[in-house]
Amino acid sequence: MTILSKNPMWEAFGLRALPFALYGGADLGECVTMVERIGDGGTIDDWYREWTTTADRVAEIGRESERRGHLVSAREAYGC
Repeated sequence: MTILSKNPMWEAFGLRALPFALYGGADLGECVTMVERIGDGGTIDDWYREWTTTADRVAEIGRESERRGHLVSAREAYGC
């Protein structure tokens, strides 16, 4: 049974991130969306690009929240 991808490597790597959703370190929807964007035939470069792009986007949300004084939102974005 596959959850995220028919590609066994993407499935294994993606599933490693999911338990962190319980502690705010990952988001299920983001993990699913990233693996979908990579696709079953994606390359390791695609994998790196999608996960890095998402991490950069979420970090920017944290920085912007912090600049605006929204410390709870910043903490959530930083996964603390």
